[in-house]
Parts: sequence; C-alpha cells; structure tokens
Amino acid sequence: MRDRGFDVLKVLAILEVASAHFLEPRFPIVWAPTAVSLLIFAYGSAYFTYRAYGVGFDRKAYWLRKAQRLGVRLLAVDAVLLGLFLMQGREGIWSWESLVCAVGLQGWLSWLYLPNPSPFGRGMWFLTLLLVFYTVYPWLARVLSTDRRRATWVTVGWCATAWALEWLFPYGHALWLTTCGFVVGTYAGQWGMPIGRRGGIGFLVLAGAAAVLNGTGVKVLNFPLLLGIFLVAVAWWHGFHAPRWVQNTTLPFAGCLLEIYLLHMYLFVHPTGSLGVDLLLSLALVLAVAKFLDGFVIYAAHLLNPKPEPLRTS
Repeated sequence: MRDRGFDVLKVLAILEVASAHFLEPRFPIVWAPTAVSLLIFAYGSAYFTYRAYGVGFDRKAYWLRKAQRLGVRLLAVDAVLLGLFLMQGREGIWSWESLVCAVGLQGWLSWLYLPNPSPFGRGMWFLTLLLVFYTVYPWLARVLSTDRRRATWVTVGWCATAWALEWLFPYGHALWLTTCGFVVGTYAGQWGMPIGRRGGIGFLVLAGAAAVLNGTGVKVLNFPLLLGIFLVAVAWWHGFHAPRWVQNTTLPFAGCLLEIYLLHMYLFVHPTGSLGVDLLLSLALVLAVAKFLDGFVIYAAHLLNPKPEPLRTS
C-alpha cells in the first residue's frame, strides 16, 4: 500500500537523519528534528502495516513478505559494508557481534549494555526496533482494534510509560520515544489520527516551546514536546500533495530508505574542508550507492522470479 505524499515525507526525513548525523559533531541540537524523523518512520511502518494486514491475516505469509522486503536488502548492504571494511583494514569484522549486526539485531547489544567491537551496526538500533515491532504487531493490532476508547487509553498509557522509561533506562538514542511512533501508527491505522490538519498551528507552538525551553536549559519536557510536534506534523501531512518538483526529486529514492539508513554513517566524506560542500558530497554518495543497491536487488529478484512483488520496505 503506497502513499506518495507520505513517501515524500519519509525521503525528506531520511535526508534529515543523514544530514543530522553529519552535522551533529558541530551542531548537537540536530538531535531534536532527528527524533521527530524517527517517529515519522515508526509511524509510517506501523500505519501502513495495519492498513495492509489489519488484525486477521496469514502469519506465515506475513513473515515471508517481511523477510523478502528486509532480508535481501540487508544482505546486499552487509556485502557492501564487508567490502568497505576489508579495504579499510577494520578490526572486529569476524567477531560474533558482526553476525548479530548482519541480521539487524545490533540494538540488543546496546540495550543489554554489551560492547560491540564490530564495525557493523552503526545506528542500527532503529532496524532492531522495527523487527521487534513486526514481532509484536499481531498482538498490538488486536489490542488496539477492539474498542476506540480502550485503544486511546492504551496508546496514551504507553506514551506515558515510555516517558518514564526514558528517565529510568536512557540509552543515548531515542529508543523509548520512537516506540510511541509504532503504537500511534497502529492506532491511526484503525481509528485515524486524533489531530486534524488544522493542528498545524500546534506544530509552531510546540516547536517554539521546545526551542525556548532548551535555550534556557530546561529539558525535562523534551519528550512530550517532541511527541506533540510529531503528532501535529503527521496529522497535517496526511493527504498533503507535495509540489511536482518535490515529488520528482524525492520519490526516486522512496524504495531505498533502508539502504540510505544503514549506509549513510559509513559514507561521509570530507574532501574540501567546507562543511556545506562536504555534506552535499556525502549525501550524493550515499544516495548513489543506495540507489545502485536498490536497482541491483530489484534486478536480481526479477532474474529469480520474472513477476516478483517489489521489494520495498514499509
């Protein structure tokens, strides 16, 4: 199930994430829009998973489709990174942690406070969380589909719990905040967004509040403020039609978001010493390699099966 408007949003979000990781050493504040971008990815995965599968579905077909969409692409990225690491002479390539990362489970190393000497797995925690969501989705969908009031309380309750967990078990990345995106996305798949597009003014108010509070050193409300910004932004974007030139620029990369996400932190280059120019060169390199892998996977799938289902990530 495709939504061109949301595809545009996801491409813009992944470009923001890649740019933020490049700029973060100089501008640490970029973590805030990156957290919203990750919420958008989580929401999109959950929302379109619910719209595609609902509650009653064939579990075997569900997992086969997920394996086809993620497994082949992950394997292709692993092969490229392995070649890169061998050329760089990186250490830790043949550790058991590399195997964990190769199957997308690096997040568990971080969450269990285990060291990772492997060069694989940088920033992979979101993919691990996505796999966790796919695992619990059948149960979560049932819980959130029976009654709207119950679903609302469960969703709000989880967001409050995640805020508490953010304080109790901080991991240095937006793990608990991002889980809210998966829950809200599943809720919205059944009941729709509780905030209408007129809430756009709310985005400005919340963004302004977050900026003012962080500027004065008050960070205690970052979690709910970022969650509110995400909710209003996604509600406003639903049904939005981006200008044609934006679609033409972004949609060619909508099919290789996983590749961009997994590769971007390894392909940053600094040939000129100019922050802006090096950022653009790095993004161009990331997009070129990701698009090449996307085409390679689709071509390989076509050779194996003349009429395959497109291997797109949700």
